[in-house]
Amino acid sequence: MSSQYSFRFHFSPTLHPILFSVPQTNQYQTITHLTIPADRELLAVGDNQVLSISHDTTVSFDYVAHAIKRSFSLEYTLFDYEKNHIDKNFYLKPNRFIDGFDSDIMTVLQQVLSGIHTNSLFEIIWNVYQHVLSVLTYGDPITGLYTVKQALTKPRTDCGGFSTLLLSLLQSKGIPARLVSGFFVNPKRFQKIQSKLLAPELSFEALAMHVWVEVLLPDGSWFPIDPATEWRRSHGFSKRKGGFGVTEADRLVVSYGCDHMFTFDERKIQVDLLQYPVAAMACKPGMTYF
Repeated sequence: MSSQYSFRFHFSPTLHPILFSVPQTNQYQTITHLTIPADRELLAVGDNQVLSISHDTTVSFDYVAHAIKRSFSLEYTLFDYEKNHIDKNFYLKPNRFIDGFDSDIMTVLQQVLSGIHTNSLFEIIWNVYQHVLSVLTYGDPITGLYTVKQALTKPRTDCGGFSTLLLSLLQSKGIPARLVSGFFVNPKRFQKIQSKLLAPELSFEALAMHVWVEVLLPDGSWFPIDPATEWRRSHGFSKRKGGFGVTEADRLVVSYGCDHMFTFDERKIQVDLLQYPVAAMACKPGMTYF
């Protein structure tokens, strides 16, 4: 099942250019009719394509969302990455939010896998996932991203904390994975607009922030894991589908990863998340979000 929308975002920069991660076609969505300023080039930041906006600009595109329900081979082991020549090093680097080399994370991982004497990729990922669901509680959502340290010490957290804890545990075991950043399309807002327009134009007002996890498999594909959505549904707070290999056709993906460091206009830029558009200013932790 798929859902179709049209998006139209208008940006009005003031003192600094705005950086906007342009949505790309992927397993969650098909992006067509993308319209961006002809005089601006897209900047590659990790797995993302970032547009710099220095004057009044409108970005528009059509979007078809895809539901996902998939699994992967139970025969995969940790050694299959090397056998298949998968370069996973980029996704095993710790940062300010995800740290598989943290001593507390390594201790937790050892405890979680203490009864598992196998290199089965499925067994490791499944048990780490179940651990995250069992030790965290959804609550206290923030506009930024919880660090793994915060998730360890403050088990009441939002989708960001669920994701950084899961990512850190996977990283500690040498399993490549990345953060997926985007938005849920607000169903109530969409239904209201849909009653007036066949293909509604939506903005950030019709979206709700969300992040989840993708694991890079030995065949080079990405396997989605959404622990926060599964926790909320299993505890009766939501009917939305999402979890181990499952997502609904209800989300717009705008970027991958976190704690981005890159050069822009000969200046060092550090951005926690390329989710909402951010102001391009001098490098420092925590950017101003619009």
